[in-house]
Amino acid sequence: MTPTKVSRPGTIVHSARIRITRWIGKSFRLAGAVCVLPLVVNVALTALNAESVNPMMRFFAASSEALALWFNGFLAPADPVLDLVINQGLAASTWLVAFAALAHSVDGALGVRGRTRSSRCKPHRTAVPLPHTDMSDSADRAHEGLRATW
Repeated sequence: MTPTKVSRPGTIVHSARIRITRWIGKSFRLAGAVCVLPLVVNVALTALNAESVNPMMRFFAASSEALALWFNGFLAPADPVLDLVINQGLAASTWLVAFAALAHSVDGALGVRGRTRSSRCKPHRTAVPLPHTDMSDSADRAHEGLRATW
C-alpha cells in the first residue's frame, strides 16, 4: 500500500481541493436559490393580482405548489393572499436554510473555511519618508506643526 498524500497549504493539491469544495458549496447555494425563485415569483404575482389563466402564472403556481411541500395549508388565515404569503414564505425560508446548512456542512466537512475580509484585503503601503532637505529651523517647526494638524 502506498501512503496517502496530505494536502498541505500552498500546494497545488490543496488549492484544487479548496476550489472544488467551494464550487460544491456554491452549487448547493445556487440550487437553494433556484428552489426559492418560483415561490417568491408566485407570491409576487399573486399579490399584484395577476390573471390566473396566464400560462406564466399557472407555471409558477404549479411549481410553487410542488416546492411548498408540507407548508400548503400549514397556517390558514382568512385572507387567501396572506395565506399564500405566509405558507410559501415559510417554505422559501426553509429551502434557503436547508441548502445553506448543506453547503456549510460540505465546506466544514472538507476543511474549507470561508475567506475573511482581512485575507482578501491587500496591506496598505507605508509612507516612505522624503529625503531630508536643508531647511531653516522655522521651516522645520512649521512643517512639524502642519504634520501635527493632519
